[in-house]
Amino acid sequence: MLLRLRRLTIPLIILVLFLIASVFHVGDRLENLLYDSWFKLSGTRDPGDGIVIIGIGEKSAQELGPEPAAWPRSTHAALLERLQGARVVGFDLVFDTPGDPTENARMAEAITRHGRVVLANYFAFEEEEGSTYASVKMPISQLTQGLAGIGFINTPKDQDNVVRRVTVVYPYRGRNIPGFSLATALVAQGLNPDTITRTPGGEIRVAGVDIPVDANNQALIDFWGPGGSFPTYEYSDVLLGRVDPEKFKDRICLVGATDVLLRDYENTPFTRGNMIRTGALPTPGVEIHANSIKTLFESRYFQALPDWIDYLFLAVVWVLTVLLTRRRSPWAGLVLACLLIAGECGLAYGLWKSRHLWLDSGLPMVLTLVTYTGVTAESYLVAEYDRRKTRALFSRYVSPAVVEQLTGQPELVALGGRRQDATVLFSDIRGFTSYSEAREPEEVVRRLNEYLTAMTATIFRHGGMIDKYMGDGIMAVFGVPMRQGDHAARAIRAAMEMKARLEELNQRWQELGEPLFKVGIGLSSGPVVAGNIGSIERMDYTVIGEDVNLASRLESLTKEYDTQLIISARTVDSLRDSGEEIPWSIEELGTTSVKGFRETISIYTIRA
Repeated sequence: MLLRLRRLTIPLIILVLFLIASVFHVGDRLENLLYDSWFKLSGTRDPGDGIVIIGIGEKSAQELGPEPAAWPRSTHAALLERLQGARVVGFDLVFDTPGDPTENARMAEAITRHGRVVLANYFAFEEEEGSTYASVKMPISQLTQGLAGIGFINTPKDQDNVVRRVTVVYPYRGRNIPGFSLATALVAQGLNPDTITRTPGGEIRVAGVDIPVDANNQALIDFWGPGGSFPTYEYSDVLLGRVDPEKFKDRICLVGATDVLLRDYENTPFTRGNMIRTGALPTPGVEIHANSIKTLFESRYFQALPDWIDYLFLAVVWVLTVLLTRRRSPWAGLVLACLLIAGECGLAYGLWKSRHLWLDSGLPMVLTLVTYTGVTAESYLVAEYDRRKTRALFSRYVSPAVVEQLTGQPELVALGGRRQDATVLFSDIRGFTSYSEAREPEEVVRRLNEYLTAMTATIFRHGGMIDKYMGDGIMAVFGVPMRQGDHAARAIRAAMEMKARLEELNQRWQELGEPLFKVGIGLSSGPVVAGNIGSIERMDYTVIGEDVNLASRLESLTKEYDTQLIISARTVDSLRDSGEEIPWSIEELGTTSVKGFRETISIYTIRA
């Protein structure tokens, strides 16, 4: 378990960092970008003609004057006469300047006569000694006598300067002041602000609709499209009778600026980015209110899921990424990571589209890619470490070619063993003790190294493993660590070549006037347990089994039988079972008792 966790060190660090980033909302810009993309993916929808906009655009500025604030208020009174059949008329304009009393009176009379007019106010915020104070800018009192409603037009923006929500109500001096869109909707339904209540869950309830709001009383609204999605008529056309008044009968009419020169434009999810390339201009503030009213009527508010769900989603995505990409090739892992990202994207869009829920999916998508990279890097580092560990361990025992085969099996390096059939070879130099006693240690070492080098090369050439050097003795094994069905034949061929190589060495040593070597070799075949023996700090790869002891005993018996090679009946049987042929004859030497074995053992030698 600890080893598995250790191999997940990098991915675990990545998960912790992303959770911290989520807690501190580091990925909010990315989440906002994805949230906006759902609107664009969903496309523009027809909002119908229940809400219309009387826009103060370029044409009205040319015909009535460039500054709407300077227009006589009798002009607005005349407009109200044209909109007498409207369900409600909301002015997204703040009439907080005194103006001409006569003009004010004419507008106030028109407001009273219409009976369903909503005017706008706004809050100004000022900082003083570290505290923020709000003051409200109201229409002049002369215009408020016959008003049906009043609401503030402050529109909150997110950090990326995009409008996604509206402030539903603002608590001010013990009262909940409704926003302009809510005030207009209340008048349209014949309600007043006193009908606004709160649910036990903290939502704002209006006319049976629960509005999910955050701690700032702000709600995510729906958008039907970019600027110009709602039916829009030019102010001057309506005023001068160029539009049939029937078009406004029983409609909610919102009056506000639509000319870019009046700077009442905001970015919304449909209009962020390159406006020239996409052809989607920012949305007039009055049209944002239209979207807000439409959202209330259709109860289409969006709701951000609680933070703990976003954290849980991050953790689940991390687990899935690790499970899908770990122990796979980089390309297979990348394909699965991309499929997982597509699934995350589909889930987020599905919740947004069908349930109006905002699930943070930006950080999880990035987490998937980063975790895939971390898992791949971790796997590569672990695999490389295992390869080097395996190479370092087995390079002492087997040939470089076998080492390369073993690097793909790091499990062989672990502490423990596995059962395999093998042939064990023991060889020993006869009379080496007396030889070494009469010579300098340096000469003995030089001669021994020359002999061991030749024997080791021979064993490696036949696929054997050097288990250990025991002074002048060698213990070699065939059939481990790589399984070999012909291990007996390999061992016999190696033994015969060892004898031949020793003859070549003896010829050269004889020419140099040096004493000759004579060896004894014993072979036995059977099941052994091969693996690392020792402790975590220090271990050696070796084999354990009764045939190890038997091969050692047979090597000692070569002295009694005056032969250089003795093999057990088990090796002969293994040779026959493998079907391998050797170019030498097998000669039985008889049976013998071997220390540690209750039954006599049949032994053989190899003759040229």
